[in-house]
Amino acid sequence: AMKRLQEQEALTEESQQPVAVGNRVTMDVHSEFVDDPAPAETEVTEDAGDDEADEDGEAPERDAPAAGDQFIHEHDLTLRVVEDQELLPGFNDELIGANKDDELEFELTVPEDSEDYPDLVGRKIRFHVSIKNVETVTLPELNDDLAARITADEDEPLTLLQLRVRMRETLENEAER
Repeated sequence: AMKRLQEQEALTEESQQPVAVGNRVTMDVHSEFVDDPAPAETEVTEDAGDDEADEDGEAPERDAPAAGDQFIHEHDLTLRVVEDQELLPGFNDELIGANKDDELEFELTVPEDSEDYPDLVGRKIRFHVSIKNVETVTLPELNDDLAARITADEDEPLTLLQLRVRMRETLENEAER
């Protein structure tokens, strides 16, 4: 939560340099599956229904996307190029070194340990990316000055420690709810 506050208060400047780690990139991303899903290895049981809801009232799972089906289709998608955040492993590596107005095309495979897309493990996805803008991002220091700036509209601005305590209480209350 504190990192998000820091990101919100970051200074950004348009850059004419190639994409580097830490930059914010605005792009159009279009992608589709390259391959068809592997045949499912499932056993048919005698109580398997057609398209009816299961015991939990949930609809049955849909067929896996076929080759040519859309994966991501986003215009003006803004992402920060950082190690622990990317659409798929390897996506940021493809962006690094690209320039504004570049058109990129590459393929990535959903990794075996994918937590975000466990049903798509092993699938190949072709990406078409148009880089629209590259910005450098300067994060402010997490200190009392930042806390005072964030809470400036309150009766009395908070220190960093007070802001952390408030954030912790807010997160704990949300978790309890």
